[in-house]
Amino acid sequence: MLSTSPERVKNEDTASSVVIGFVLLLVLAAVVLGVWAAVGLPEQLKTQDEQTLEQLERSFLQYKLAADILRIDEESAADVGIILPNMQGLTYSVTKDTGGRLSIIADDDVENATVISIGKVSAEFTGFSGERSAVAYEAGGVHLKTAGSNPAWITPAMLQISPVDPTAVQIEINQISFADDTEISGSGHLPVTLSLKEVTTKVLYWKDNATLRFESPDPEQRKLWEAVFFETKERTAKGTVYRTAHPDSFTLLVQTQERIPLFSIRQTDPLTLRIETSTNTTLSRVVLREAIYETGPAEIIYA
Repeated sequence: MLSTSPERVKNEDTASSVVIGFVLLLVLAAVVLGVWAAVGLPEQLKTQDEQTLEQLERSFLQYKLAADILRIDEESAADVGIILPNMQGLTYSVTKDTGGRLSIIADDDVENATVISIGKVSAEFTGFSGERSAVAYEAGGVHLKTAGSNPAWITPAMLQISPVDPTAVQIEINQISFADDTEISGSGHLPVTLSLKEVTTKVLYWKDNATLRFESPDPEQRKLWEAVFFETKERTAKGTVYRTAHPDSFTLLVQTQERIPLFSIRQTDPLTLRIETSTNTTLSRVVLREAIYETGPAEIIYA
């Protein structure tokens, strides 16, 4: 018969306990790591992407501010440099013509509609989470697009309808144009430059009624301009000189303080505004201010 000493049995039990304990620790670590990979890591990557997107938003708000200052001061001798934040897979694009068209059609001159081409500057990046987001400067406003959502304006496009003496109604449009198409991409800081090439102002008159219409082959751009038209209608004639009323949910009526009607704006569909004046003797006008910019990659000069 084989005999086993008590001490040997005790040592073997101790060794087995150590091995089992070590295996349990490995299993526990794997479980914790798996939970972190499934929950904690995506949340951490999402937070990093949100911070990166906020930096890109700030860069484009600075870009808009610089463009506004150059346009208002008509400063064509100055160049403004902006460095986009450091991020993975960043693409900066200047699109001279997005395919979007803003039209102003007067009832008394239907054959000669004023048609404005819409350009934009945009930056897209792929985040650590693998999702792609974009920020763009279009029609004087800045809008944002994140994965799985519709684009939304951060600052509005520059389109204004108001009663301005001696006209019945005035439409002001600040058309933002770009000289050339450009695209640059990279994973580090991207320096870009912005300069004003030309500013022109045209004043067009019409009598009675007119229609504003936006068309685009891009469904996301159409969605953005639905918001532009709605906000333009609702922002009309706010102040102490005039008052507004809503005969229905689609129509805004502009009146004097004595409730004398001046004109109405009706959103006949999401991308059409119908403007009808209450007089056939007073002219209305469109003030079209076009600013043409040159923008693209810039070199970093080290001292």
